[in-house]
Amino acid sequence: LKKGTTAYQIMKLMESGMDILDSHGMKKTLIVMNNCRIHRSRFFVDAINKCGYNSLFMPPYSPFVNLTEER
Repeated sequence: LKKGTTAYQIMKLMESGMDILDSHGMKKTLIVMNNCRIHRSRFFVDAINKCGYNSLFMPPYSPFVNLTEER
């Protein structure tokens, strides 16, 4: 059986992105995320904060602020 994406995989992707931001002098950038369960987990938010970033969550069901979800 194929499994979906794991929290570990998503966190590794976020760490890679934050490393790129760091290398461009963009430390402490605000990371805007939707409200999917993994983004809201304490593990995920704490890991982002520990790396020196802040997170902001879009309002629930807000396709008007996320063009990829607008139909």
